[in-house]
Amino acid sequence: MLLFLNRRGYSPVLLCPGCGEVVKCEHCSVSMTWHVRRARLICHWCCREKRRPEMCMTCQHPGMHELGVGTERLEAVVKEKFPQAIVARMDADTMAERGAHERVLSAFRKKHIDVLIGTQMIAKGLDFPDVTLVGVVSADTGLFVPDYRAAERTFQLLAQVAGRAGRADKPGTVVLQTFCPDNYAVQAAARNDYDAFVQQELLFRKQTGYPPFSRLLRVLAEAHGEGEARQLLLDAVAPMRSLPDVEVLGPAPAVIAKVKDRWRWHMLCKCYTPAAFEKAMATIGTVEDRATRTCRVTLDVDPASLM
Repeated sequence: MLLFLNRRGYSPVLLCPGCGEVVKCEHCSVSMTWHVRRARLICHWCCREKRRPEMCMTCQHPGMHELGVGTERLEAVVKEKFPQAIVARMDADTMAERGAHERVLSAFRKKHIDVLIGTQMIAKGLDFPDVTLVGVVSADTGLFVPDYRAAERTFQLLAQVAGRAGRADKPGTVVLQTFCPDNYAVQAAARNDYDAFVQQELLFRKQTGYPPFSRLLRVLAEAHGEGEARQLLLDAVAPMRSLPDVEVLGPAPAVIAKVKDRWRWHMLCKCYTPAAFEKAMATIGTVEDRATRTCRVTLDVDPASLM
């Protein structure tokens, strides 16, 4: 069987049960992930590590609570519940060694492994005729990411993982664990109904003016000073607001507001006609020239991600 969870580490959040404070990266605006094997808290954005605190740094409450589940924790639970099963894990932590990927897949294909746990590494392009059960843990992990493609990515990933079961003569079963069983993306994936998902998604895209009903321009500014990044974008997008058939969103802090000590601000332009897109490109095409020694600017046309 395959168990899919798109989150590595043991626990994505270390929480103080006294005051609710979360251990965050000092250089990025994200929580640090607890990795048991390495006994380290790791930031998955800048890769910095630090030791687990003995007590909360805010209220000095002794002990921290491990909140959430990653592949490392899932592996430990499966081994505890099924001690007779041979369990292996495939994620960025276990596949760092050269040849590890091929060794694990070869052992699984030869039935030397009973349960294979992994992230996206096990979701795509693998053909195992004897896999009859696929379990997706926390199927809605990426469903509420603030990105217009969140539902599309969720459906795509669930459909890909489900396709690993029952690929030969043996029938396959797919189990999706979710807090949102009524969500249209999860329901369509459970029924393997591509057309139903596309119809609903296109309806939402049309109502909100996202592709394929518009072209997008995203400008991202990164600077050591938050005010510098914000002001640069304000100056850059001012001419865009008067263009016909162009809607400007922002500037606003990016979803991950700080990475590697650099503050990130972004803006988004929706261009509703080809002519509007051409005018927008002509107006904003030199925005990268506004970059300074302390502020980096990036123009992304039809961005694949808004993170």
